Amino acid sequence: MYGKAVFDFNAIGGLMELKETVQRLGAGHPHTVLQPALAAGEDPDDAFSKVPYEKGFAFLVYLEQMTAGGADAAAGAAPSAVPDAAAGTEAGAYPRSLFSST
Repeated sequence: MYGKAVFDFNAIGGLMELKETVQRLGAGHPHTVLQPALAAGEDPDDAFSKVPYEKGFAFLVYLEQMTAGGADAAAGAAPSAVPDAAAGTEAGAYPRSLFSST
């Protein structure tokens, strides 16, 4: 089974899991942000959750819906959004700057 119905079903499941995790940890908890910052000596495994993945996915779906031309246009624009992904981790600064008003 593939297609939009399966995609939508999985997206809704991920969104529900995101909401439940944020509610369980608390909205102000540092592990509920898109890009968690680890304190010195903090074990990365302690900060691991699906929250960043689900937030990122939800944001990409939002951008896809806001892009004229839908998924095809958004997918075509994605490679130009990161200038040189092969050089290493982008860390989000450049993609964020594409949508920042400042």
